[in-house]
Amino acid sequence: MRICISIGEYTTNAYVVPGIELPACCIEELCYLIRENAVLLDQEFMSKALVDWIRLECALPGLADALLPMVQKSGTLSGFAGTILEYVGLYDEEEIRETIRVLQSGAGLSGIEKHKQQMDSLVRSKKYRLAIRGYQSLIRKWEEIRTNDESQLPAIHVLAGMYHNMGVAYAGLMNYHMAAEAFHRAGAIEEEEKDHQMAYLAAKRLELSDSEYVALAADHLGQFRNSLVLEKTMDALNKTWEAQPEYERLMERHNLAGAESESYFEENERIVAGLMESYRESVGD
Repeated sequence: MRICISIGEYTTNAYVVPGIELPACCIEELCYLIRENAVLLDQEFMSKALVDWIRLECALPGLADALLPMVQKSGTLSGFAGTILEYVGLYDEEEIRETIRVLQSGAGLSGIEKHKQQMDSLVRSKKYRLAIRGYQSLIRKWEEIRTNDESQLPAIHVLAGMYHNMGVAYAGLMNYHMAAEAFHRAGAIEEEEKDHQMAYLAAKRLELSDSEYVALAADHLGQFRNSLVLEKTMDALNKTWEAQPEYERLMERHNLAGAESESYFEENERIVAGLMESYRESVGD
């Protein structure tokens, strides 16, 4: 069990972190907000107001003294936040390095790009439903900005990336129809990007019956050529799957099914429980 000792004072005068608009009432809460929202922080986070709050409200003058020169001399956001995390010691070295890496990768990105990175992270964590809602909100925001001042938008490939990764999230929920729609929209934006085309075709392969899929692939020469590549990829993935220990266990369970043995039903319950927990995590709020 890991024990963390708090430092500084707990205050009722919360500091609201700009950009994410969440309050911190102690230095540990501030570290948590940095770690969990690193992708959304920008240079506005490095402020004398925050340094003063750390000095006066948290009663940590040593940390404030270390941070003030970075504010006065325009230090880096990653250096500023990293100093706070290292001083407090709430996270281990690996977690701090990862947070700094996220801060560095977000330097110079627009607000939309930062939020997209956050949604991309949710997809990687299999929080598919949350990611989809986030992408939908970002796409609406994109359209609002485009209507008012298109010059404020990042490059168009960012929008294509939103649709593509939203397709990945839908595929993770096994909603292959919506996944195909999202990949199709991404492909309409970046017509020369083959990844969108292949992802669309793969989603349709999983959505449609064999006859419907063959008809779709045969309808367009480009789709037919892509379908040949896709089938080779799927064959390779199937062979990789058949070489996994999980596949061998599945075959063993198949052999037990006819005997209706107690171990077969116990294994079923264990696997179903694991799948249900995984699904709850992927669609949970």
